[in-house]
Amino acid sequence: MRKLLLSLLTTLLLYGVAAAAEVVSLRPEACLPPGPVSLAAIAEIGRAQAASLGQITVANLPQGPGSLSLSRERILQAIQRAYPGEVSLQGASQVRIKPQLTSLGRDELTRLFVAKVMEASPWTSRGRIEISDIRVPENLNVPAGDLNRLTAEFAPHEDFVGPVSLDLKFGGSRQVRLSGRVQVYASVPVSRGLKAGQSVTEDAIELKELELSSFGALITRPEDCRGLRARTAIRVQIEAASPGLLITDSGQALRDGFARDKIPVKNLSSGRTIIGTVIAPSRVRVVF
Repeated sequence: MRKLLLSLLTTLLLYGVAAAAEVVSLRPEACLPPGPVSLAAIAEIGRAQAASLGQITVANLPQGPGSLSLSRERILQAIQRAYPGEVSLQGASQVRIKPQLTSLGRDELTRLFVAKVMEASPWTSRGRIEISDIRVPENLNVPAGDLNRLTAEFAPHEDFVGPVSLDLKFGGSRQVRLSGRVQVYASVPVSRGLKAGQSVTEDAIELKELELSSFGALITRPEDCRGLRARTAIRVQIEAASPGLLITDSGQALRDGFARDKIPVKNLSSGRTIIGTVIAPSRVRVVF
Protein backbone atom coordinates (compact mmCIF):
# COMPACT_ATOMS: atom_id res chain seq x y z
CA MET A 1 0.00 0.00 0.00
CA ARG A 2 2.83 2.39 0.88
CA LYS A 3 4.50 1.72 -2.45
CA LEU A 4 1.24 2.40 -4.25
CA LEU A 5 0.73 5.69 -2.40
CA LEU A 6 4.33 6.74 -3.06
CA SER A 7 3.98 5.97 -6.76
CA LEU A 8 0.71 7.90 -6.92
CA LEU A 9 2.25 10.88 -5.12
CA THR A 10 5.22 10.91 -7.47
CA THR A 11 2.91 10.83 -10.48
CA LEU A 12 0.85 13.72 -9.11
CA LEU A 13 3.98 15.77 -8.42
CA LEU A 14 5.32 15.19 -11.92
CA TYR A 15 1.95 16.07 -13.40
CA GLY A 16 1.88 19.26 -11.36
CA VAL A 17 5.33 20.31 -12.63
CA ALA A 18 4.37 19.57 -16.21
CA ALA A 19 1.12 21.43 -15.83
CA ALA A 20 2.97 24.44 -14.45
CA ALA A 21 5.29 24.73 -17.49
CA GLU A 22 4.74 27.94 -19.45
CA VAL A 23 3.95 27.38 -23.11
CA VAL A 24 5.90 29.55 -25.55
CA SER A 25 5.07 29.23 -29.24
CA LEU A 26 7.85 30.45 -31.55
CA ARG A 27 7.03 32.27 -34.78
CA PRO A 28 8.96 31.24 -37.91
CA GLU A 29 10.12 34.81 -38.63
CA ALA A 30 9.98 38.40 -37.43
CA CYS A 31 10.97 41.83 -38.79
CA LEU A 32 12.63 43.94 -36.11
CA PRO A 33 14.80 47.05 -35.72
CA PRO A 34 18.47 46.50 -34.81
CA GLY A 35 19.23 45.96 -31.14
CA PRO A 36 18.12 43.53 -28.39
CA VAL A 37 15.58 40.91 -29.45
CA SER A 38 13.00 40.12 -26.77
CA LEU A 39 11.15 36.82 -26.51
CA ALA A 40 7.84 38.66 -26.89
CA ALA A 41 8.96 39.89 -30.32
CA ILE A 42 9.39 36.38 -31.73
CA ALA A 43 6.86 34.26 -29.83
CA GLU A 44 3.36 33.93 -28.43
CA ILE A 45 3.51 33.52 -24.63
CA GLY A 46 0.91 32.18 -22.21
CA ARG A 47 -0.80 34.82 -20.10
CA ALA A 48 0.44 33.68 -16.69
CA GLN A 49 4.08 34.75 -17.10
CA ALA A 50 3.82 36.81 -20.30
CA ALA A 51 5.33 39.93 -18.72
CA SER A 52 8.38 38.31 -17.13
CA LEU A 53 9.08 35.93 -20.02
CA GLY A 54 8.38 38.47 -22.74
CA GLN A 55 11.11 40.86 -21.66
CA ILE A 56 13.87 38.25 -21.76
CA THR A 57 16.53 39.12 -24.35
CA VAL A 58 17.29 36.11 -26.51
CA ALA A 59 19.68 37.69 -29.05
CA ASN A 60 20.93 40.95 -30.53
CA LEU A 61 20.17 41.97 -34.12
CA PRO A 62 23.14 43.92 -35.55
CA GLN A 63 22.95 46.96 -37.82
CA GLY A 64 22.81 46.27 -41.54
CA PRO A 65 20.81 44.27 -44.06
CA GLY A 66 21.70 40.79 -42.80
CA SER A 67 19.19 38.49 -41.10
CA LEU A 68 19.65 36.41 -37.94
CA SER A 69 18.60 32.78 -37.47
CA LEU A 70 17.88 31.44 -33.96
CA SER A 71 17.45 27.76 -33.16
CA ARG A 72 14.95 26.56 -30.57
CA GLU A 73 17.84 25.31 -28.43
CA ARG A 74 19.54 28.70 -28.41
CA ILE A 75 16.32 30.43 -27.44
CA LEU A 76 15.69 27.93 -24.65
CA GLN A 77 19.19 28.49 -23.26
CA ALA A 78 18.60 32.25 -23.17
CA ILE A 79 15.30 31.70 -21.34
CA GLN A 80 16.83 29.32 -18.79
CA ARG A 81 19.52 31.85 -17.92
CA ALA A 82 16.90 34.44 -16.97
CA TYR A 83 13.80 32.48 -15.89
CA PRO A 84 13.75 29.87 -13.09
CA GLY A 85 10.47 28.21 -14.03
CA GLU A 86 9.68 25.49 -16.54
CA VAL A 87 9.08 26.50 -20.14
CA SER A 88 7.71 24.41 -22.98
CA LEU A 89 8.86 25.67 -26.38
CA GLN A 90 6.57 24.94 -29.28
CA GLY A 91 6.09 26.25 -32.80
CA ALA A 92 8.96 26.86 -35.22
CA SER A 93 12.25 25.03 -34.77
CA GLN A 94 14.11 28.01 -36.28
CA VAL A 95 13.24 31.69 -36.02
CA ARG A 96 14.53 33.97 -38.77
CA ILE A 97 14.83 37.63 -37.78
CA LYS A 98 15.03 40.15 -40.62
CA PRO A 99 15.78 43.86 -40.30
CA GLN A 100 12.71 46.06 -40.23
CA LEU A 101 12.57 48.17 -43.39
CA THR A 102 11.54 51.78 -43.81
CA SER A 103 10.20 52.85 -47.19
CA LEU A 104 11.42 56.16 -48.62
CA GLY A 105 9.30 57.56 -51.44
CA ARG A 106 10.19 59.91 -54.26
CA ASP A 107 9.26 63.03 -52.27
CA GLU A 108 11.45 62.08 -49.31
CA LEU A 109 14.42 61.21 -51.54
CA THR A 110 13.99 64.52 -53.38
CA ARG A 111 13.98 66.35 -50.05
CA LEU A 112 17.16 64.53 -49.01
CA PHE A 113 18.90 65.46 -52.28
CA VAL A 114 18.03 69.14 -51.93
CA ALA A 115 19.04 69.18 -48.24
CA LYS A 116 22.42 67.52 -48.86
CA VAL A 117 23.24 69.81 -51.80
CA MET A 118 22.36 72.91 -49.79
CA GLU A 119 24.46 71.69 -46.84
CA ALA A 120 27.54 71.14 -48.98
CA SER A 121 27.23 73.97 -51.53
CA PRO A 122 29.68 76.88 -51.16
CA TRP A 123 27.12 79.17 -52.84
CA THR A 124 24.44 79.29 -50.15
CA SER A 125 25.69 82.59 -48.75
CA ARG A 126 26.80 84.06 -52.07
CA GLY A 127 23.88 83.59 -54.41
CA ARG A 128 20.40 82.30 -55.09
CA ILE A 129 20.20 78.56 -55.70
CA GLU A 130 17.57 76.77 -57.76
CA ILE A 131 17.53 72.97 -58.06
CA SER A 132 15.55 71.27 -60.82
CA ASP A 133 15.38 68.10 -62.94
CA ILE A 134 15.94 65.97 -59.82
CA ARG A 135 16.25 62.27 -60.58
CA VAL A 136 15.61 59.81 -57.75
CA PRO A 137 14.08 56.31 -57.47
CA GLU A 138 10.33 56.04 -57.05
CA ASN A 139 10.82 54.07 -53.84
CA LEU A 140 13.67 52.77 -51.69
CA ASN A 141 13.48 50.27 -48.81
CA VAL A 142 16.13 50.79 -46.15
CA PRO A 143 16.75 49.01 -42.81
CA ALA A 144 15.19 51.25 -40.16
CA GLY A 145 18.36 51.42 -38.09
CA ASP A 146 20.43 52.64 -41.03
CA LEU A 147 18.47 55.88 -41.39
CA ASN A 148 20.55 57.26 -38.52
CA ARG A 149 23.75 56.45 -40.43
CA LEU A 150 22.88 58.30 -43.63
CA THR A 151 25.76 60.03 -45.45
CA ALA A 152 26.11 61.80 -48.81
CA GLU A 153 29.22 61.63 -50.99
CA PHE A 154 29.89 64.04 -53.85
CA ALA A 155 32.58 63.93 -56.53
CA PRO A 156 35.97 65.12 -55.15
CA HIS A 157 35.97 68.34 -57.22
CA GLU A 158 32.24 69.05 -57.29
CA ASP A 159 31.58 72.79 -57.81
CA PHE A 160 27.81 72.54 -57.18
CA VAL A 161 26.94 74.36 -60.40
CA GLY A 162 25.19 72.65 -63.31
CA PRO A 163 24.68 68.86 -63.22
CA VAL A 164 25.28 67.58 -59.68
CA SER A 165 25.08 64.00 -58.43
CA LEU A 166 25.64 62.34 -55.08
CA ASP A 167 25.79 58.85 -53.62
CA LEU A 168 23.40 58.52 -50.70
CA LYS A 169 24.62 55.80 -48.33
CA PHE A 170 22.60 54.21 -45.54
CA GLY A 171 25.23 52.68 -43.29
CA GLY A 172 26.61 49.67 -45.06
CA SER A 173 23.29 48.39 -46.33
CA ARG A 174 22.23 50.49 -49.31
CA GLN A 175 23.66 53.05 -51.70
CA VAL A 176 21.71 55.02 -54.27
CA ARG A 177 22.70 57.67 -56.84
CA LEU A 178 20.67 60.90 -56.90
CA SER A 179 21.17 63.72 -59.38
CA GLY A 180 19.79 67.07 -60.43
CA ARG A 181 20.59 70.39 -62.06
CA VAL A 182 21.79 73.19 -59.80
CA GLN A 183 21.54 76.78 -60.99
CA VAL A 184 23.28 79.50 -59.03
CA TYR A 185 22.32 83.12 -59.59
CA ALA A 186 24.92 85.47 -58.16
CA SER A 187 25.77 89.14 -58.56
CA VAL A 188 29.18 89.32 -60.24
CA PRO A 189 31.24 92.29 -61.44
CA VAL A 190 31.09 93.02 -65.19
CA SER A 191 32.93 95.69 -67.15
CA ARG A 192 31.26 98.67 -68.78
CA GLY A 193 32.77 99.59 -72.13
CA LEU A 194 36.40 98.75 -71.38
CA LYS A 195 38.67 98.20 -74.34
CA ALA A 196 41.21 95.42 -74.49
CA GLY A 197 44.23 96.20 -72.35
CA GLN A 198 42.59 98.92 -70.24
CA SER A 199 42.93 98.67 -66.46
CA VAL A 200 39.83 97.76 -64.51
CA THR A 201 38.73 100.51 -62.12
CA GLU A 202 35.85 100.62 -59.66
CA ASP A 203 33.84 103.04 -61.80
CA ALA A 204 34.26 100.78 -64.84
CA ILE A 205 32.44 97.80 -63.35
CA GLU A 206 28.93 97.08 -62.22
CA LEU A 207 27.23 94.15 -60.52
CA LYS A 208 25.01 91.97 -62.64
CA GLU A 209 23.10 88.84 -61.64
CA LEU A 210 24.18 85.90 -63.79
CA GLU A 211 23.42 82.20 -63.83
CA LEU A 212 26.89 80.81 -63.19
CA SER A 213 26.55 77.44 -64.92
CA SER A 214 26.41 79.26 -68.28
CA PHE A 215 29.99 80.44 -67.84
CA GLY A 216 33.38 79.17 -66.86
CA ALA A 217 35.30 80.47 -63.88
CA LEU A 218 34.08 83.93 -62.91
CA ILE A 219 35.30 86.57 -60.50
CA THR A 220 32.46 87.02 -58.04
CA ARG A 221 33.82 89.84 -55.85
CA PRO A 222 34.49 93.39 -57.13
CA GLU A 223 37.64 93.75 -55.03
CA ASP A 224 39.21 90.85 -56.92
CA CYS A 225 39.08 92.92 -60.12
CA ARG A 226 41.59 95.51 -58.90
CA GLY A 227 44.78 95.56 -60.94
CA LEU A 228 43.32 93.48 -63.76
CA ARG A 229 43.19 94.52 -67.39
CA ALA A 230 40.45 93.94 -69.90
CA ARG A 231 41.44 90.90 -71.93
CA THR A 232 42.16 90.91 -75.61
CA ALA A 233 39.75 89.43 -78.12
CA ILE A 234 39.21 85.70 -77.67
CA ARG A 235 38.54 82.90 -80.12
CA VAL A 236 34.94 81.80 -80.40
CA GLN A 237 32.93 79.37 -82.47
CA ILE A 238 30.46 81.03 -84.82
CA GLU A 239 27.31 79.04 -85.50
CA ALA A 240 25.28 80.17 -88.49
CA ALA A 241 21.84 78.63 -88.28
CA SER A 242 18.79 78.39 -90.48
CA PRO A 243 15.93 75.87 -90.48
CA GLY A 244 17.47 72.45 -91.09
CA LEU A 245 21.05 73.75 -91.48
CA LEU A 246 23.91 74.60 -89.11
CA ILE A 247 27.31 75.92 -90.28
CA THR A 248 30.22 76.53 -87.90
CA ASP A 249 33.33 78.66 -88.33
CA SER A 250 36.04 80.27 -86.20
CA GLY A 251 35.80 83.85 -85.07
CA GLN A 252 37.21 86.44 -82.73
CA ALA A 253 34.99 88.19 -80.19
CA LEU A 254 35.60 91.94 -80.29
CA ARG A 255 33.75 92.57 -77.04
CA ASP A 256 32.88 90.59 -73.94
CA GLY A 257 29.33 89.41 -73.57
CA PHE A 258 27.10 87.24 -71.47
CA ALA A 259 24.37 84.79 -72.40
CA ARG A 260 21.84 86.38 -74.80
CA ASP A 261 24.02 89.50 -75.30
CA LYS A 262 24.67 90.62 -78.87
CA ILE A 263 28.36 91.26 -79.58
CA PRO A 264 30.55 92.01 -82.63
CA VAL A 265 32.56 89.04 -83.89
CA LYS A 266 35.20 88.96 -86.60
CA ASN A 267 34.94 85.96 -88.93
CA LEU A 268 38.53 84.70 -89.27
CA SER A 269 37.85 83.10 -92.65
CA SER A 270 36.31 86.10 -94.42
CA GLY A 271 37.61 88.93 -92.26
CA ARG A 272 34.08 90.34 -92.00
CA THR A 273 32.69 91.64 -88.72
CA ILE A 274 29.23 90.35 -87.88
CA ILE A 275 26.86 90.65 -84.92
CA GLY A 276 26.05 87.44 -83.06
CA THR A 277 24.27 86.34 -79.91
CA VAL A 278 26.20 84.69 -77.08
CA ILE A 279 24.65 81.25 -76.46
CA ALA A 280 27.38 79.67 -74.31
CA PRO A 281 31.00 80.28 -73.29
CA SER A 282 33.02 80.86 -76.50
CA ARG A 283 29.98 80.20 -78.72
CA VAL A 284 28.12 82.83 -80.76
CA ARG A 285 25.16 82.24 -83.04
CA VAL A 286 24.04 84.24 -86.07
CA VAL A 287 20.87 83.70 -88.05
CA PHE A 288 20.70 83.94 -91.83
